[in-house]
Amino acid sequence: MKFEFEYKRKWKDVISEEEFNQLKDELRLELDDFENAEGLHEKRLHNLKLIKSDYMKIDNSLVHTEWNGRSAGDNPITKIRKESPEDFTKWKVEKTVIYVSKEGREIAMLRPGKEAHSEYKTSSYIKEKGKYTTVKQNEFDCLPVILDGKKVIARRLEYQEFDAALNQLNKTELVNVLQESGLKYDREKKTIKLIKEFLIENNYEFAEPKVNRFTPWTLEHLAVGFERIKLEPNGDLALEIIGAILVRIAFMEDHKQRFLDDLYRVHLPKKSMQVLNRILPDGVAIVEGMEKTSIESILLLMDLLGLNEEVKVDWKGLKNLEENGSSTAKGRVNTLLTYATFIANAIEPKNIQSTTVFQYQRSQNDPRKLQFYRDSFIFLGVSKKLQDEIDETIKRIKGI
Repeated sequence: MKFEFEYKRKWKDVISEEEFNQLKDELRLELDDFENAEGLHEKRLHNLKLIKSDYMKIDNSLVHTEWNGRSAGDNPITKIRKESPEDFTKWKVEKTVIYVSKEGREIAMLRPGKEAHSEYKTSSYIKEKGKYTTVKQNEFDCLPVILDGKKVIARRLEYQEFDAALNQLNKTELVNVLQESGLKYDREKKTIKLIKEFLIENNYEFAEPKVNRFTPWTLEHLAVGFERIKLEPNGDLALEIIGAILVRIAFMEDHKQRFLDDLYRVHLPKKSMQVLNRILPDGVAIVEGMEKTSIESILLLMDLLGLNEEVKVDWKGLKNLEENGSSTAKGRVNTLLTYATFIANAIEPKNIQSTTVFQYQRSQNDPRKLQFYRDSFIFLGVSKKLQDEIDETIKRIKGI
């Protein structure tokens, strides 16, 4: 249980009491449980059907390119990313922009995603004779991204080791590198061995090192990036707000349509974003050593990650986002609540992360009940309906 007076005093130099109450009103979660989340399934289903129509453009160039379906690194759809890591326009994808952040970055879907290859396959959620069936080619899979011009921001690059890069060069290529380096070669012979030794001794670095792996932000990257916020001044307040927003995005509490046949899009709460930008004016570096990104762009990306998970859940057998005749929490709800759980655990050291990690990886279920998030994030509070009941009870006790 979190007591408001403690937090008002703790954060008084960052937010006024008036702002504290504004955040409470803005982020209050009205629903009492997932099963009774009014209109949630309809919104989720509407967005899913739109994605499975012609809403997202696609470049099919690589979908049927030869691949054995086994070695993930050889999937043509992902392989091309590391060949041109700084320019997505060379990836043979189509872009559909969903949001544009105030920093001018596009939050978009690139199609096809890796699962759209005709040879891609994985286990479904459906069992036959005690074994999970296999599904093939997620036709509507996309890659959610943050774009700065042609550059994908939401990624981690792993570069080839210098020695390994040198070993791939023949003598002619090594001589060319030597000439381009501008270093004065003072040895009599130019053998492969001697040139390599010389370049290493002189700390030569390739201007454009080869990328071994291009990885879109994963659960681990985002969880660690969010957790790092707590090291910032007033980072705990930022995490309280971010956690509450993620719970609201999971349940589409702030999603609206611009017109009837449009996607339901998230409208991030204004006061919350004002406070977050005050605490994190330069944004957040999700991957250490990479450029910082505004918290607005990151939260908008989270919404698209949730949307793409809906597509996967439907493809893996839970058609129309239903399981055993009822709406399933698998997809956007469990995905975004998992991130919220990591943030709650980062705020409260007594919470244990391993349960969340293994439960999610095993079954895409988040192990926490809705009350866990209310207890973890002070601004979610209690629903207005319950608060009114509490107030009425207090009045009766006092005889008012």
